Amino acid sequence: KISRYQQVRRQKMMLAGGGFLILLLVIIFSARSCISSRKAAEAAAIQKAQEAAQAKKSEETAKAAQKDPVSLTISVVGDCTLGTDETFDYDTSLNAYYDSNGKDYFFQNVKSIFSADDLTIANFEGTLTDSDTREDKTFAFKAPAEYAQILTSGSIEAVNTANNHSHDYGEQSYTDTLTALDNAGIIHFGYDDTAVMDIKGVKVGLVGIYELKDHLGREQQLKDNIAKVKADGAELVIVIFHWGNESETVPDTNQMTLGRLAIDEGADLVCGHHHMYFRELKLTRAKISFTVLEISALAETARQAIWIP
Repeated sequence: KISRYQQVRRQKMMLAGGGFLILLLVIIFSARSCISSRKAAEAAAIQKAQEAAQAKKSEETAKAAQKDPVSLTISVVGDCTLGTDETFDYDTSLNAYYDSNGKDYFFQNVKSIFSADDLTIANFEGTLTDSDTREDKTFAFKAPAEYAQILTSGSIEAVNTANNHSHDYGEQSYTDTLTALDNAGIIHFGYDDTAVMDIKGVKVGLVGIYELKDHLGREQQLKDNIAKVKADGAELVIVIFHWGNESETVPDTNQMTLGRLAIDEGADLVCGHHHMYFRELKLTRAKISFTVLEISALAETARQAIWIP
């Protein structure tokens, strides 16, 4: 038999053991809770540090992506017809002056302007070809391929070829012209061909539209070509039109419609030539805002625009 003393003692021991076990469990759970809290705090700290690092990286990336304003000086030249019509008198032709004075003669009075700018664009109106397949028209102009040197000598870097004399000797004459320009290092654009040039770190897109024949029928081509240069990375879009009616001093509705469409589609600068007179279009855009004069003389005074990406 177990005495009452032993029974009490056993109960006390059992109570003490139970209490110890409970205490041990409390300690274990408390320790686990502390560990979990610490891990959670550490994880939160790591996440916060990562987010801060990512935010800093994003800020640095954004700053790096921001470009300082770049000043571009662009000269835009009107109709340049190199060569002559075969019916003209040789003695008073451009060819005679070329033979007598060489390639440097023709732009000698404006070369200092074109050499000092960042980009000179001209309308090349004529053909550089040996073809004899003359189109049936009042005037048809052609010159030997070597006449492309006149452009390089005058510090002209790019030309529009979309105009009413680009195919004076048929499709072959146009192909010959592009080949001659390529060989001379002259960038060319016009019709469905566009160009994007890197000028002082700015991607400049060039679009050339011949309006005289199809008028508003060129709207889709205009839209497509502006979209094309943008897709090719152009940050600054220049649209050159060969348009208007000769000798008229006021733009017609086709010109105003196409000019505004070019601006709406993303053109930053719109220029035109053909009609032999200076005229004011008053087309503006947020990025660059100034009056654009159409041009038909050999050279327009160099114009400076501030490009802010």
